[in-house]
Amino acid sequence: MRTILFLTMLTATQWLSAQQGGDAAIRYFDFFNSAHTALSAKNMEYLQYAVHSEEVAVIAEKRLALLDQINTTRQQVAALPAFEGDAGLKAAMLKVLDTYQELFEVSFEEVEILKSNAQQSFDKMEAYIKAQTDAENRMATAANAFVKAQRQFATANQISLVEDTDQSEYDQLNALNQYQRSLFLGHFRVNKANSEFIAALEKNDAESMKAARVAITKACTEALPRMKSMADFNGNTAYRDAVVQQATILDALARQEYIALIRGTEKGNNLTTEEADAYNSAVEKINTELNPALESVQQTLMELLRANVPKPASRAVKQI
Repeated sequence: MRTILFLTMLTATQWLSAQQGGDAAIRYFDFFNSAHTALSAKNMEYLQYAVHSEEVAVIAEKRLALLDQINTTRQQVAALPAFEGDAGLKAAMLKVLDTYQELFEVSFEEVEILKSNAQQSFDKMEAYIKAQTDAENRMATAANAFVKAQRQFATANQISLVEDTDQSEYDQLNALNQYQRSLFLGHFRVNKANSEFIAALEKNDAESMKAARVAITKACTEALPRMKSMADFNGNTAYRDAVVQQATILDALARQEYIALIRGTEKGNNLTTEEADAYNSAVEKINTELNPALESVQQTLMELLRANVPKPASRAVKQI
């Protein structure tokens, strides 16, 4: 049995020369493994930008650069001569390249379009998150299929592989995104309704304030039980707790203080002293309780991402 050591990526011409030596199968394997590892690193970089950046133009630039790399890799693979012990490895690589190309030409472009409009409504945000998750899952499936082909090649050519026992980087990122998005959707729905309330308050539109207040209480009633039931993520509960706390504060405001704001808007300058005090107290609570709670949500989210977003790594031995 032979052990795979770290080898740099070879061009098709270099591989032809390497084939003359005694380690042709190892070098053939490493050509594909290095090519896929390079793509995986770029894929991860794109996903990190796509998930955590709001600059759609930058995300699109990363996607187009990745498409160029996919096409270059395809040309290199296609130029590779036949290898007797291939065991379907070349075909598997071409298939995964086809999947990546379709994802980055079509699926992720659609995700970017959805992302640009996602803040407009809960339904649009939900559609964006679903499209993003579906595309990420397809990418993980394609990557895992290629790993199976690598194992088949290794078995056919008596090559010993150093298996990476950790969860794959795609799977790690998908697990993190699923957790964060499950909390974020409820958080977004609650805060979208609150944004509509504040906008109506600024316009002195009491009727719209009333409708938004009802929407807030409904969203909180539906979202809070599910938020509270969420487990930790790798020991982190801070983001979940911050989301729950912010929604709890907003629910309480909507059920009491927001009524005072609506009354103040309706009566204008005809408020009693008690009503004016209640109005001012409601504004103060928004500033001293709700806004800091929202800042805590953003801070704990960044801490969650920094602690758990996987980084593509170089390894001293060949792992799959």
